[in-house]
Formats: sequence, structure tokens, C-alpha cells
Amino acid sequence: MLNEFLGDGPIPGSSFTEEVGTAPWQKPPKITLPTEAFQEFLNVLEKDDNYDKLVFCMEEGLPIEGIANTIVNNMVGGGKISYDLALLLIPEISRVMVAIGNSLEIDYVLRVPTKVDTRFAEAQIERMERLADETVEEIEEDTDTTEEEPEEEEPKRKGLMGA
Repeated sequence: MLNEFLGDGPIPGSSFTEEVGTAPWQKPPKITLPTEAFQEFLNVLEKDDNYDKLVFCMEEGLPIEGIANTIVNNMVGGGKISYDLALLLIPEISRVMVAIGNSLEIDYVLRVPTKVDTRFAEAQIERMERLADETVEEIEEDTDTTEEEPEEEEPKRKGLMGA
């Protein structure tokens, strides 16, 4: 992949070996408007064979979500956009890639499926149900054994607050 498309980011820890402010991502971004940032993505996609490489990645099963994240992270690392703008750009870039995949009838992967472990939540629900059942049983036992006591009438109050 070309450096400006899916390429060369900063080496981890390199910010500790340089003066602060010398790296592109440590300076104010060159693009601050979402529309301009999206146009920059389209311009990079049109360069050389980036479009073909994107289609190849999608055909090989790389998830669209990961490709979009890589693209915007490289834009941030290159000092083109801020991270906040990157977060706004990810869904739009993903939509473009989905449209490309649909138009070319590619069997693309939207995101890597994650298996959620629900055992802890299920155990907590069972525990809460047991506690609720025990509480209901205790309440039923208490109502069976208690005798109704006659209610004492409160003396009527007089004055401003007793009305």
C-alpha cells in the first residue's frame, strides 16, 4: 500500500526521541472541515492504484471497519486531520467502501465479529431471581404470622400546621 493510503505511521516511542512539535501529528492539522477531509480521502483513493488495492483488501476479507480506521489514523499521523475529525470521518469512509463493495458485488466483511461472553451476566440474573424469590417467600411468611393490630387514631392537631 502507498504510504499515504494504508502505510507508514510513526514508530511507537519516536515522540520521545524528537523535540516536541516536530512531528506532523504534533502540529495543528492541515484540514479542519469534515467535507475537506472527506474530499482528501477521495483524492487519495483516486491516486495511482489505491482503488484497486482497496478492492483487493475487501475481496481478501479485511474488515471495512479496520480499513477505515487505518486510513483515518494515517491521516491523523500525517498531520492532515485531527483525531476528533477522524472519528467523524470513519462512518462516511465506511459507507463509501460498502457502496464500492455492493457495486462490485464483493462479499465484504463489515467488521470482525466478536463473541460476547454472557456467563457472568446470566449468573447475576440467576442470583437476582433467587434473591427475589427468597424475599417474596419471607414477605409471605411475615404476612401469615402477623396479626392485625387495631390502628390507633391520631389525635387531631390544632393550629396552623394541623389543618
